[in-house]
Amino acid sequence: MINYLSCLPVMKKYNETNDCTVKAVSIVTNQPYMKAHALLKAHGRKNRNGTWDSQKVVREMGFNVVRIQCEAKTIATLSKHLDPKKRYMVSVSGHILAYVKGVIEDWTEGGDKAKAAYLAHHGVSMPVTKAISRRHITTVYEVTPKQSKNSIRKAKRYA
Repeated sequence: MINYLSCLPVMKKYNETNDCTVKAVSIVTNQPYMKAHALLKAHGRKNRNGTWDSQKVVREMGFNVVRIQCEAKTIATLSKHLDPKKRYMVSVSGHILAYVKGVIEDWTEGGDKAKAAYLAHHGVSMPVTKAISRRHITTVYEVTPKQSKNSIRKAKRYA
């Protein structure tokens, strides 16, 4: 299963920054980081620059993306309001993250993980704090795999 920490070595290998959308798409679809990177690049993302074309790319990867209403106001309160069995992309001011199966897959989950990853990329170590981010949520998208026509027929037949 793809998670935030499994994306870091690939990010470091390609000297990538400002790639929160790439990581979120990779994690929420459980597809390799480089596949998400290539698709976002095909949609206009430049290396080391952010982008907001995540929904279009996730749909292209064979998933449904639906904007949902969420009572959570900050990242710290997400787990109280989202179904822990589902996959979500959560947009906050200037950032996007993945929430998969009850786990926040992002540096914001552990406070200074991004700063620690950045400094580690440049050969400097730093202790990581455990405070969860208090950034305000702007949008929540539920991501589900598209069903094939055959599986829809089977569901109707056996329901």
